[in-house]
Amino acid sequence: MSRRLILFVILSVLMASFVFVAAPANASNPAATTITGTIRSHIARLRATPGTRGTIMTKLTRGQTVVVLGALKHWHWLKVQLQPSGQVGWVASFLVHLNGVRLRSVPIVAF
Repeated sequence: MSRRLILFVILSVLMASFVFVAAPANASNPAATTITGTIRSHIARLRATPGTRGTIMTKLTRGQTVVVLGALKHWHWLKVQLQPSGQVGWVASFLVHLNGVRLRSVPIVAF
């Protein structure tokens, strides 16, 4: 009887260790959600700093898609990244239609 008990315990330990090793761990870091926006104005400029006095880096065209990285406090200016160039700058928020999210859900970033 003791041999059966020992065999049972050994098999139980082996099975338990297999389950713990084979089971994938839950991801502790949720995947970052990318916020995109579409330029909705015929005249839009990517600026180096937020505000109309910021140096104009490039002109944006209506319908162009940008990746929204964040917004200044009060959501007047959006920090965006152009694709595929990767150029980062600022655009007035009223010139951008956010795809699938509300403006207030854009994270606040420091300038």
